Amino acid sequence: MSEKKENEGFVSFLCHNCHQEIEASTDMIGQSVDCPACGVKITVPAADETPDVLKEALKSRTIRIELDSM
Repeated sequence: MSEKKENEGFVSFLCHNCHQEIEASTDMIGQSVDCPACGVKITVPAADETPDVLKEALKSRTIRIELDSM
């Protein structure tokens, strides 16, 4: 069974503090980073921890965290 991912290589999730939609490289999974909106420390979750419905909803409103910003 093969699942096609439109943004393969990135994981989308919400900040637990301000609920900003965030996108980060899968290379950052498990790392603690600052939310680009509110500055609180967040841990980038594994892609399978984000429900598919939320992934679809986040596509147009995310802030991407770049590796260079850490």
